[in-house]
Amino acid sequence: MRIRKGLEGMLVAALLALSGAACAAQNEISKIVLFAPGTPPEVRAAKIEAAGGRVKRQLDLVDGVEAVFPASESAVLAMEKGTPLPAEQGAGGLSEGRDGVSGIESNERENVLEQRAPSFGSFPSVRDFLNRGGAEAPAVGGVLLGAEDAEPVIPWGVTAVKAPDLWARSKGRGVRIGIIDTGIDGEHAALKENYRGGYNAVTEDGAPTDDHGHGTHVAGTVAANSREVIGVAPEASLYSIKSIDSRGQAATADIIKGLEWAVKNKLQVVNMSLRKPHTEALELAVARTLAAGVIIVAAAGNGSGAAVEAPARYAGVIAVSASNADGGLADFSNKGPEVAFIAPGAEVVSTAMGGGVTTKSGTSMAAPHVAGLVALAIGLGHADGASVRRALDGAAAPLPGVTEEGGQGGGMIDAGRIAAPRGGARAR
Repeated sequence: MRIRKGLEGMLVAALLALSGAACAAQNEISKIVLFAPGTPPEVRAAKIEAAGGRVKRQLDLVDGVEAVFPASESAVLAMEKGTPLPAEQGAGGLSEGRDGVSGIESNERENVLEQRAPSFGSFPSVRDFLNRGGAEAPAVGGVLLGAEDAEPVIPWGVTAVKAPDLWARSKGRGVRIGIIDTGIDGEHAALKENYRGGYNAVTEDGAPTDDHGHGTHVAGTVAANSREVIGVAPEASLYSIKSIDSRGQAATADIIKGLEWAVKNKLQVVNMSLRKPHTEALELAVARTLAAGVIIVAAAGNGSGAAVEAPARYAGVIAVSASNADGGLADFSNKGPEVAFIAPGAEVVSTAMGGGVTTKSGTSMAAPHVAGLVALAIGLGHADGASVRRALDGAAAPLPGVTEEGGQGGGMIDAGRIAAPRGGARAR
């Protein structure tokens, strides 16, 4: 009886704690506060505290902080109705242009994923998936997946960009690629050989494992390596940067922290299969990541012909639209002058969280094809973003089936045409 009462007491206490945390969250507003370059972290924290807020974490990449402030009743009501708050509200006595503050932005969680559900009305078979793009699929049956004498299964998208034509010269060995996403299932049989751990920006003391499935699928297109399925750069090193939660939501600060980790850990490529409304802080984080030498590949967006979204729209980012298996622009894909290349994005087969393979569609699925191609180019010896971009531009050609203006940029990259830098190639 005493044990039962003790357990009941613990349960009540836990529920009260959760309730209190929920109430506190409802009465706080999360903000990103940017300061003048060079403002020390302790000075940032002091100014936030003087304004009645508290620093949740430093955002050194953008000379800012993620902070929470007490929410007024009117501010809470506005948030519940989905009304955007003016940047200067809900941040105590802080205001832009004073006390070294250069910007104040909202930092609410929102859906950021660029995945589209497959068209179940015309759902092709596994064999159809693998045969697309001219690849001969292994027979469906006991020898399709995992058999020791079976050839690796090459998804149609990997074949469409002709990655196998370059593998004799480069498989992207050791190229460090960060996947800013929902995490990666590092225990997946097709990923564990290339998985190198990572960072959880959502729960900073948590592991960067996938609890959604999106990030694992993206990672597989980049660098899966097993008989079950193979990616574009099957010897690249994968780093999981979990900036998106199990619901597919992220705050801007989570993404900035992910980029910050990529810079600090000297990653060479970052894939961002996500969309986020433009903010000054996000654009600044992207610009500084690029300036640090990290190549960023991003999904153009799934607005069915709408303008390219952030972060893909930012200068220097390699924005990728999506093609379908028939060589046309996928009906969900965004388009615009920012698009650099087009890549397979409809009904793409890749790794599934928990094991096996699954099919997803979206510009989210197109971007990692190009991220993998970037790794192959680096493996050939291209040492920086400018050199990689020239190599990819020289290997791309427009798809004749894409007639929409701004739909494909330079077109589809043919990996077999990616040239080594002058001075010779090195196999990787």
